[in-house]
Amino acid sequence: MRRLSQVFLTDRSFIERIVSEVSPLPGDIFLEVGPGRGALTRPILERGASVLAIELDLLLLDSLKEGLGPEFGERFIVVHGDYLSLPVEPLLPAKPARFISNLPYHISTPALEKVAEEAGLYRDAHLTLQKELAERICADPGTKQYGYISVLVRLRYEPRILFYLWPRAFSPTPKVMSAFLRLTSLGPPDRLTLRACELARLAFGSRRRALRNSLKPALGAKTLSVLENAGVSPEKRADQLSPEEYLEIARSEAGL
Repeated sequence: MRRLSQVFLTDRSFIERIVSEVSPLPGDIFLEVGPGRGALTRPILERGASVLAIELDLLLLDSLKEGLGPEFGERFIVVHGDYLSLPVEPLLPAKPARFISNLPYHISTPALEKVAEEAGLYRDAHLTLQKELAERICADPGTKQYGYISVLVRLRYEPRILFYLWPRAFSPTPKVMSAFLRLTSLGPPDRLTLRACELARLAFGSRRRALRNSLKPALGAKTLSVLENAGVSPEKRADQLSPEEYLEIARSEAGL
């Protein structure tokens, strides 16, 4: 039965491949969102790492407590809650942690935005999500797939699609292909990175307009001079700029 729109990874070969790519080590602390039936949780724990799991489904939460708690003791903690609204930092015993999740498809985009906002908490993040969304994150500027989520994630992480998963690797079987994505943290975001994200959000809110117009609410009368000093044409649109160019605009605005 599908619970809370989640599909469960059941294919042993893919589970083993994911754990191999993640390479958990003793002393690692993982934040796992939506552990489900523990398909990834158990092998991570068996390799000596610790897992703090966030599970919304109370039936699954109770099953995880009963199945893993007695065996792994203090190295396994599962809390009830909705990751999208739960403050994570107070829960982590140490930082940087490592993030892992087989994201429910219906929350993939907002969850990715939250992972991006929490970039300073994680050394890396490994996510199973829709193929289309993973490819959007890695898309080149100027392509149809490239969007705000591409810029937001890549200003905080270096993304890489490691492999694809067939629908039959899950139960219930989804209608789409999935991808396993690695995000390597670029470190805690500074004020310029945060400002670059704000500018990108504003620009993509009017993605068909030239930057001279879409960024004017943020940059005001300085719009043209800020863009010129950043080496960015004011006639370009939001989807024609790389994440690095948004960062250059933020630097130019700050007079750097």
